[in-house]
Amino acid sequence: MTLTAASAAAVVGEMTPFPEAYDMAPIYRALALYSQINDPLHPNVSAFWWKLYDGGQEAGLSPMVGGLVGQMLENEGESVEGTGAYISPNGLLDVDANIPPRDLSGF
Repeated sequence: MTLTAASAAAVVGEMTPFPEAYDMAPIYRALALYSQINDPLHPNVSAFWWKLYDGGQEAGLSPMVGGLVGQMLENEGESVEGTGAYISPNGLLDVDANIPPRDLSGF
């Protein structure tokens, strides 16, 4: 079959691997980073967003994971280490060679 002069509408989008109830987590993190970088004279603004995101754990404001990420981990029955590879806040990949990688695509 050959298509000539064919056109189709397409929408390209990106979805987070989070359950739908936690879709705001990446937005909270982005706002925390933005306010931390662009408004350093008001650290309480970025602290507000960090606390909503993960309770301030990634920013060093709290030793424990909280906020929306903490709720997700608690409600979805996972630990911070999870059952697969975990990407820590410092960007290093902690991998347990005994645990196979998990498919987070939802398919």
